[in-house]
Amino acid sequence: MKKIYRLKSVETQLAMQPEFLSIKETADLMRISYMSVYRMIRCGQIDATLVGGSWRIPKLGLIDYLQNQNMFNLEF
Repeated sequence: MKKIYRLKSVETQLAMQPEFLSIKETADLMRISYMSVYRMIRCGQIDATLVGGSWRIPKLGLIDYLQNQNMFNLEF
């Protein structure tokens, strides 16, 4: 059985973010490189929309991704 971690800091940080996050904001929040975020978008792991030449990740899409990883139990 997988452990479920509840990270208050992630919940708090996501609650304060706008509805759409940039690549950098997403990378900083997840503590991964921006190239990893690009790879996740390209592979379809994270939903993203191209707006004026810049990728934007919907906050709810990021929450869904984290919850589907069975690592986080985020409450919003």
